[in-house]
This record gives sequence, C-alpha cells and structure tokens, in this order.
Amino acid sequence: MKRKATLATGGFAHFVHDGFTDSMYVLFPLWAEPFGLSLSQVGFLKMCSSSALASFQLPASLLAERFGERAVLSAGTVVAGACFALLGLASGFAALAVILIAFGAGCGTQHPLASSVVSRAYDSGGRRAAIGAYNFSGDLGKVAVPASVAAGAVAIGWRESTIAYGMVCVAAGIVIFLLLRH
Repeated sequence: MKRKATLATGGFAHFVHDGFTDSMYVLFPLWAEPFGLSLSQVGFLKMCSSSALASFQLPASLLAERFGERAVLSAGTVVAGACFALLGLASGFAALAVILIAFGAGCGTQHPLASSVVSRAYDSGGRRAAIGAYNFSGDLGKVAVPASVAAGAVAIGWRESTIAYGMVCVAAGIVIFLLLRH
C-alpha cells in the first residue's frame, strides 16, 4: 500500500510540474500582445524557464541528499506555484524573465526527486511498470493543465487564471509534503 501511495504522490508531482511547464505554450502568445514581445523575446523567455529547470536538477538532487527528497520536492513545488501566480502580476518582459528563472528552478526539483522516490519504493520489483505509470501521469499533466489554464484564460483572463493555478500548485506542494511523510 505504501508503494502505491508513493507512486500516486510521485505521479501527482509529475502531473503538476509537467503541466506547469507546458502551460507556458498557452501563455507565451497571450503575453506577446500586451507586453509587445517579439518572437525573439518569447524565445528568450522559454529559454529562461527551460535553462533554469535543467540547471537546477543537479543542485536539487544535492539539496535532497542533505534535507531529504520530501522537503526539497515540496519546497520546489511551492516555489514553482508561487512563481506561476506571480506571472499573473508581471508588468513586462524583464519581470517575466526573472519570474520564469525562479519558476524553472522550482520545477527543476521534480524529475530527479519524484522519480527517485518512486524508483526506491519499487526496488524489490515492479519498477518498470511504476516508472511507466509515473511518466504517463506527467504526460497527462501536459494535456490537462494547459487546457485548464487556457479555459481559465478565456473565462476569467490569463492573469487571473495564472494566479489561480499558481495558488492551486502551492497547495499541491503542501499536499506532496504531507503524503510523502512515510
């Protein structure tokens, strides 16, 4: 039962984080007009997020060696959620770039840490199927979260939708912390 709970929690983290990162593809065109962004600037913003995400995976792993996967993964999710919400308050290109760097760093905790937690829970067997389910949950997030952010942008505006989803993900970080206590 513990193994399945760990897999569900790791899958939930993967769903949330991959959904975050793919929501950028919804937001980039929505930012282009109000902020007067060129295609090069939009590409630079994508680079800020992706570079920070990639660059923070090793430091996140090292932090987890000292403070534990649970704490670092949860904190990264809270940081990413708070930054996602802050995107809704951004005033221009420079603010978006800075927030996206912090956002990417928060998102950089998920892949090394959640996969490690799931892999360790299944070290006595069933690891391939567990990692497959874990990866599938991330792919579901890539579909569901951007669709939700887009629907929210249509219904209440991109700023409000971004703030709301960011706050949901701050709560997700707390939930991940509570669920991984074993």
